[in-house]
Amino acid sequence: MTRLRAVSALASVTVLSLALPTLTFADSQIRMVRLSQVDGTVQIDRNSGNGFEKAIPNMPITQGVSLQTGSNGRAEVEMEDGTTIRLAPDTAMSFPELVLHDSGVRASTAQLTLGTAYFNVLHKKKEEVRVAFAHQSIEVDHEVRFRVSVDLATAKVSVFKGELKIPNGVETATLKKEQTATFDLVDEKQVATAKGIETLPTDNWDAERSEFQKQYTGSVYGSTPYGAAPDLAYYGQYSYIPGTGYLWQPFGISSGWNPYMNGAWAFYSGVGYSYVSMDPWGWIPYHYGAWTYVNGYGWGWTPSGTRTWQPVPRIVRPPTGFQAPAAPVVARTSVGTSVARPTMVVSQTRIPVGRPVSSFNGTMTAPGGGRTATMGSGATGRSATSMGSAGSYHAPSAASAGAASHGGGGFGGGGAAHSGASTGGHTGSPR
Repeated sequence: MTRLRAVSALASVTVLSLALPTLTFADSQIRMVRLSQVDGTVQIDRNSGNGFEKAIPNMPITQGVSLQTGSNGRAEVEMEDGTTIRLAPDTAMSFPELVLHDSGVRASTAQLTLGTAYFNVLHKKKEEVRVAFAHQSIEVDHEVRFRVSVDLATAKVSVFKGELKIPNGVETATLKKEQTATFDLVDEKQVATAKGIETLPTDNWDAERSEFQKQYTGSVYGSTPYGAAPDLAYYGQYSYIPGTGYLWQPFGISSGWNPYMNGAWAFYSGVGYSYVSMDPWGWIPYHYGAWTYVNGYGWGWTPSGTRTWQPVPRIVRPPTGFQAPAAPVVARTSVGTSVARPTMVVSQTRIPVGRPVSSFNGTMTAPGGGRTATMGSGATGRSATSMGSAGSYHAPSAASAGAASHGGGGFGGGGAAHSGASTGGHTGSPR
């Protein structure tokens, strides 16, 4: 990590909006951007005065946050529209701008100072993105998947899918699929374009994560009013409960499970403490909708209520005696400003819940395809109190998991149709 800090000013790659106007009073920095995968050694500086600390999955990525991966570390950042940025080992990246303008346009800046990053840009509406490094810039106005590698002397841009417009002096060249552009960072006028892409050890990881996202995003179990959530489709299912509506539950939970048994409190400037679930599916259910308890069924997440991101999860009809989680008290200085606090783990279990299954037809079945019965054992295990210790802890790729098929009643399409019942104003499909 020392080498990363030493050269951070020498090379950079920036992903930012096409226009970066001055913030107005109506602009917001509340964005639905998360650290969707933490694998191995990953550190995060949350711009809260604590410096770098071990990262945990589902931490919000806010303006000013920085990430660093170690020699065995990988990380993935997921944007609102499903666009992902994946950091290979020995990579440093920061996010100097993450803002939602009053026009509805989301401006995102991700600055890569060293290493290799993969960009899977879906480019849906109100997403204007460009890539810049040294004194060059690449505008992205369509769907494209590409890789950028930066060292002390060169930067390489390789396109896996789609194409990019590459500025070359006074002209603009088109970098097509399976082509690479090499930029000389010492002699800025030297740009070479060639066919072929150099194979890197992390290319398969990027391809598998992209396939996982593509496969499970379309599932009815990954559908929410707040956007697609492939993790929900992979790790759980919706059920219709009379008198309550649609509830989502992770697979494999016990009768004594509650949704606050595997998490932490992380402090963010301007927001305060935010609850962070360490379960791989624990993003949308902890910042949107509400958790509710149903006798004979247990805890479930209901996709209802406001569509505004919330730092602390809502709880509806908890069981008798349940103590709702409370954010730590933040000390204040004599002038009234908050004092930053370190991340505080509140886990009660070392085993993350939500085990995926290879097939699901309305009843719980044992996992297949060579997977272990419980996530969190063996090579995929991690201590909930270790806060980002080494070890894989993320939704497996579609390639390794095998195709999952879901039958029975669906949420918002597929399977049995439901009518008349609503969940917080949503009937049938939540979309």
